[in-house]
Amino acid sequence: MKEILKVCDLTVKYPGFTLEPCSFSMEQGEILAVAGESGSGKTTLARALSRLLDEEAAVRGEVVMAGSSLYEMKEKDVRLVRMETFSIVFQNSGEWLNPAMKMKEQLRETLIRKYPVREHRDRMKALMEMTGLEEEDLERYPDQLSGGMAQKFLLANAMAL
Repeated sequence: MKEILKVCDLTVKYPGFTLEPCSFSMEQGEILAVAGESGSGKTTLARALSRLLDEEAAVRGEVVMAGSSLYEMKEKDVRLVRMETFSIVFQNSGEWLNPAMKMKEQLRETLIRKYPVREHRDRMKALMEMTGLEEEDLERYPDQLSGGMAQKFLLANAMAL
């Protein structure tokens, strides 16, 4: 398998908080779940891997994504790598869904990057089955979903890559 992410001694320091050094690697197709108590640094780690940290954050260590150092890449290249290489599903799922778009439209935005339009329906059906959602849920807007359903849609969206 192809290594898509390598993290070596990553530390993030904010005033009053430090994410302790962590190291790990991931190969294409692997899934990583990060769990911990509130305030333990899960979101900080995800933001560091997305290069979406606040300006006051001090980052040390190395993050290599798709063969390139994440913190040495140009912003446009970071966006491309994020879209093509990995997805993050945050706990507060409602904040990440577009309230004006049906779930089918949001999932299609992800699928269009990688698959021909003629495959979208079958892929959506498969993603719904894998995440325990119904096909008719694709016609819903985010405010018509429970928190658990919204989380499952974000998982389906992440798996679509």
